[in-house]
Amino acid sequence: MSVLPAQTIRKLCVDPETAMIWPFSERALANGMTGGLGPCTYDFRIKQKLVLLPWWKLPCLLVLRAFDWTWNRFRRTPMWLYAHYHCSFALASTVERVNIPHDICGTVMDKSSWARQGLAVQNTKFDPGFHGYPTIELSNHGLSTLVIEAGQPICQFKFERLEEPTDLPYAGRYLGQGDEPTPYRPAKDKWG
Repeated sequence: MSVLPAQTIRKLCVDPETAMIWPFSERALANGMTGGLGPCTYDFRIKQKLVLLPWWKLPCLLVLRAFDWTWNRFRRTPMWLYAHYHCSFALASTVERVNIPHDICGTVMDKSSWARQGLAVQNTKFDPGFHGYPTIELSNHGLSTLVIEAGQPICQFKFERLEEPTDLPYAGRYLGQGDEPTPYRPAKDKWG
């Protein structure tokens, strides 16, 4: 396998109908962080605003959720004030959609700007043939609360070319997932 350089990633994103990444952006600056196309990666942006508390603030989160629940019992129209608050771990989706060709795979990696603050993005592998909005897993390993604004660069994707197109493209339960985070879905047992 070989890692794709910027010019190859760009070529694979020209046509909106078949683009590997859409919407595609050249290198840019957003909220003080670089995003878009890099030398051999592409920085994806987060779709949802998240407030990711460290593990030791779990009691605070429970109080906020209790407030939300109590507040909404007396309102005709629910308004969740703290739904975007999470403790230690959260799922999020990206602004960008991917359509990975059968001869390429992708790996999600941390952005060093976030990693230096204690945020880890689990290093997930995206198989050839996957298409949809990636759901990413975020963990706060630091001691501070992290506020992640919608549209902010959140992770890097590294793309690698296979020796030849796979004859087993991804056809799993997360294929074509939408632009909201997709929680765990147990697979149907196919082993005898």
